[in-house]
Amino acid sequence: MALCDGGDFGYEVSSYTRRFQDRENFLTEYGVARSYTFNSLRTFKEDCEAFYAEMEEGNMKGETQYVGFTRVSMSDLDGIDDIRSHLPKMRFFYDMNQEILIVKFMVGTAHELSAGLLGIELDRLVVSRTGQRRAIKSIGSARFKGLNRQKESDFCYKPTTRTLEDDWPSVVFEVGVSETLRELQKDARFWLECSGEKTRVVILASVNKEERSWTIERWQHDPVAPRLQPARNVGNPYARNPYVAIHIQGLSMREGEIYTGASLIIPATLVFDPNELPPVQGAPLGPNDFEMTAQMLNLLNEDLWSGLM
Repeated sequence: MALCDGGDFGYEVSSYTRRFQDRENFLTEYGVARSYTFNSLRTFKEDCEAFYAEMEEGNMKGETQYVGFTRVSMSDLDGIDDIRSHLPKMRFFYDMNQEILIVKFMVGTAHELSAGLLGIELDRLVVSRTGQRRAIKSIGSARFKGLNRQKESDFCYKPTTRTLEDDWPSVVFEVGVSETLRELQKDARFWLECSGEKTRVVILASVNKEERSWTIERWQHDPVAPRLQPARNVGNPYARNPYVAIHIQGLSMREGEIYTGASLIIPATLVFDPNELPPVQGAPLGPNDFEMTAQMLNLLNEDLWSGLM
């Protein structure tokens, strides 16, 4: 049975998690065209630095920013964490059962700038509506652990009412450069389907520097999917995952063009936990409260490309 681990719960999941049960599919479904066998920290560092240099030089020939490493034990991962400051900028997705580490490299400033602009705007909207600077807090790219897998986002937030260190984020930003939207969508499914409904909104941002375009998607739980109870007995063959991730909204902007489409909505009722919405003056917070209008999106788009000349 395929299990999607989400903290204390286990779920049977169909196609998404079954892909992770096969080593080849785990890599190929993420667009990992290149993989290595982990031998030592030294060779890991050399492989990462060589791949990163190729990305910087633009010699990727259709490859994405992902690299896979097989035979990575938990102790190996601990060792990698110890030398993290000496490695190129990267994010990890690790499967403990298969001992496979998928590394997403971040070359240049596109990742930081794209996530940073959207995060700053969310901060501004929250402060503007609630009057509180600490209603939500950034937890950066912290790694979150389920029963069998660990993952880092590019950027994430949780409400300040979640006080435990291992509390999952409610909002996650995942950023990719060039042809990585498919991989980002699988990241969204992981966060939404494997967090026990703790992560409720995922914003994907794909930057295509060749076409000078910026595609943004919002993913969240299917509002009409039946909510079955999580299976506490993960061996239950009748268990089903009650959390189904779906694509809610998408928009695309280009450098030098005026965007006139719909606003990007990050629902306030999903950013905060039920019954723990911060007090506000006027109407209560609703699902359309944190709205990035077309005007604001145009300003963000200008800021993005002015920083990626």
